[in-house]
Amino acid sequence: MGEDTVSLSSLAEIAITLTGFTGLIASLRRRPIARWHPRVRYNFWMTLCHGVCTFALALLPTLLSDVGAVDWRIPHAVWLLAVAVVAIAAIVCNRRLAQAGSPPTVRSTWWTSWLLTVVAIGVTGAALFGAWGGPSAATYHFGVAIWLVLGLISFIATLLYPMD
Repeated sequence: MGEDTVSLSSLAEIAITLTGFTGLIASLRRRPIARWHPRVRYNFWMTLCHGVCTFALALLPTLLSDVGAVDWRIPHAVWLLAVAVVAIAAIVCNRRLAQAGSPPTVRSTWWTSWLLTVVAIGVTGAALFGAWGGPSAATYHFGVAIWLVLGLISFIATLLYPMD
C-alpha cells in the first residue's frame, strides 16, 4: 500500500483547501449561519462533509500502511460505509428541505452528484467483491477522487446563492 498512497496525499491537500475555502465563505456572509437560507446551509455542510471525509479517507491507507495492514479491502469497506452514511443523511435532509418549500436551486448539481455517487459506489463495491481483480489502489483512488468532486459540486452550489 505504501507507494500507492502518494497521490492520495495530494487529494487530501486539495480537500483540506476546499474545506478552508468553505470556511472563508462562512466568514464573508453578513448573517450567522443559523439565519442563512436552508438550502445554503445544506450545501455548506455538504461541502464541509465532503472535504473532511475526502481528507480522512485519503489518509486512511497511509495510516493502515503504517500499522502493517496491506489489504485494500479495509479502505474500500470504510469508504463504502462513509458514503452510505452521508448519502442517507443527504437524502433525508434534501427531502425535508423540499417538503419545507426549499427545493434544490440547480437541479443539475443534485442529479450530477447522485449519478457520480452511484457510479463510485458501483465501482468501489464491485472491486470490494472481486471485480477487476479485487480491491486495488486504482479503484480506491477513483472513489476518493469522486468524493472530492462531490465536494466541489457542493461548493459551487453554495456559491450560486447570493451573498447576504
